[in-house]
Amino acid sequence: MDPGHPPTLGDQIATHPAVLTDRSSFVSDLIAGFGPIPNHYSRMDPLNRRGAGAAAPRAPRPATADDVADAVLSGSWVVDLRTRAAYADGHLPGTVGIEYGTQFATYVGWLVPWDDDLVLLTDTPDDLDDAVRDLARIGIDGVRAHLVHDDAALTATFRRATWSDFHAALDERRESPEPMIVVDVRQRDEWAAGHLRGAVHVPVQDIDRAAGSLPPGELWVHCKSGYRAGIAASVLHREGRTVVHIDDAWEHRGDVPLERTATAA
Repeated sequence: MDPGHPPTLGDQIATHPAVLTDRSSFVSDLIAGFGPIPNHYSRMDPLNRRGAGAAAPRAPRPATADDVADAVLSGSWVVDLRTRAAYADGHLPGTVGIEYGTQFATYVGWLVPWDDDLVLLTDTPDDLDDAVRDLARIGIDGVRAHLVHDDAALTATFRRATWSDFHAALDERRESPEPMIVVDVRQRDEWAAGHLRGAVHVPVQDIDRAAGSLPPGELWVHCKSGYRAGIAASVLHREGRTVVHIDDAWEHRGDVPLERTATAA
């Protein structure tokens, strides 16, 4: 374009990709490189057009301790909103931990089947109110909820560790036949930019489907900050795996050999 010649509508019609490209190709090119699209996004357009989240969400339906146990036994998703540290220290068997925060609704929408009878657990009513509001904004409304009390049987636990703990365990096992499997639950672009040699890559949104295909042995699960790894560790633990949640920042991993892979075009 000649800098001395202001662009005209005719110029745009003759050159702009939005005009010259068919709709499906233009959309594909536009979103290329955005990374994986959460499962619930396909449902968001009609929901947004109907004004999902504009009205106050329905109050959660109370669930008793027996209701929670029944939900676990039936295979429903029972999601614990407490911090990932509290969850690892003690939780109800068969539940999944998705710590309440700014990414909570995204990962619930991504992981939990849309028509599942979702049950939320927390010991903090304020977090419950916020979680119900956030879920309503993505079209998940009318969930059940149960407040966890001090006398609850939080008998399921798993270990949390730092990268220093990881290195110490690695040194101890150099002569051990017991495998030490590292599961990296970051996204594909993060994995391609650099990952631990020998690690298994399963993005967090795929962890439920992939749980049964992971190698036998203790699974050390990490992401970039610890948040996604906490979710993935809880899903794997629910499936009966022995897990260690590396709840530490990726930049603290120390001087370890990394491998890089080319991203798909």
